[in-house]
Amino acid sequence: MPSILDPILEVFTNPVMLFMRDYIRKAVKAENYGIPHEVKSVISLMCHMMKVRGYKTVSKFFPHEVSDMEPVTDLLQHQDNVEWQPSYLLLIWLSIIVLVPFDLSTIDSQKS
Repeated sequence: MPSILDPILEVFTNPVMLFMRDYIRKAVKAENYGIPHEVKSVISLMCHMMKVRGYKTVSKFFPHEVSDMEPVTDLLQHQDNVEWQPSYLLLIWLSIIVLVPFDLSTIDSQKS
């Protein structure tokens, strides 16, 4: 009966993913690609939620702004293969972001 979570899924997922977005933006800006234990716990919680309810159901509540694409990609690029959960969450998030139609020139932070 995983569908019993559906009424609270958005209420639970939104604050967690907004926290993740803020953390990722700050970490990438500071070029600090390590993920602290507290953030790993949040990531693990989201992975368990996706395991119980399914990633398609949970990921539709992830933020899907084009401005998130570059920080998420940068952090994903610097992940090691020891822990799978951060990479898994970032890949699922990236799969939602790329579905939004956008001009590629809007995501290049290096453009002059």
